Amino acid sequence: MVNVLFVWAKNNPDLGYKQGLNELLAVLVFVAYGESVTDDVTDIDPRAAAYLKGFNDRAHLEADLYWVFANVLSRGQKDLFNPVVNKPAPKSKQEELFSWNADNDANDLVGKDKS
Repeated sequence: MVNVLFVWAKNNPDLGYKQGLNELLAVLVFVAYGESVTDDVTDIDPRAAAYLKGFNDRAHLEADLYWVFANVLSRGQKDLFNPVVNKPAPKSKQEELFSWNADNDANDLVGKDKS
């Protein structure tokens, strides 16, 4: 899991690693190990057994998990881990330092995500 998360975070520097990605990957690891084929597949056609062994080989499980994980996140799950920041760029350095709005007695720094 560490290798998959590390490589994914390096390939996605805009998001990087966020808490909770490991829990999503853990479900995929659990299913992948449950579905992987061991050497005792004898009750089916030998050609099908060879195909299953090659397709679900545990030697390639880490690479398979990486691509499944990357595809799951690319289908919209990645947005769940991205913080929302809606603050427009300041017009000047002075405005950035002093953001008090005297008209409605509110500070634009209160109640916004600063991550």
